[in-house]
Amino acid sequence: MLEHIIRLSDAASVAAAAAENTGTALDKLSLGGSVAVMGLAIVFLGLISLIVITVVYPKITKALLAKSGKAKTKRADSAKPEKPVVAEKKTASVAAVAPAEDDVLIAVITAAIAASLGTSANGLVIKSIERTGQNVPAWGARGRIEQVYNRF
Repeated sequence: MLEHIIRLSDAASVAAAAAENTGTALDKLSLGGSVAVMGLAIVFLGLISLIVITVVYPKITKALLAKSGKAKTKRADSAKPEKPVVAEKKTASVAAVAPAEDDVLIAVITAAIAASLGTSANGLVIKSIERTGQNVPAWGARGRIEQVYNRF
């Protein structure tokens, strides 16, 4: 087998030497140009495929995460019976909101908590509402949230 490889190597070197001696300068230049164009084409095709992959990959992962999230919620809903969820804080509620607006605010907060927990709002009880202090401006917090969601 080694002798066969040596013979092929010798034959290739003889053919290369013969091609070098018989070709004109124009033939050699055209061969070099075609090799350069082929190399550039391969490189650009590789770069274009990388661009397509980087654009398509986040969309595929978002779709797969959404699909697996739906499957998990379906399994979680079927696995455990619904029971009332109690969200409470030990601090007193802030009385800065008018009573009519207070009911609407409680309804909205209850709906948001129920949506985030994936349950109905029927058994959810809000005992108190307290505003927390924020050290970050709204635009800064929104920017961080967008960065986190864009990574997934």
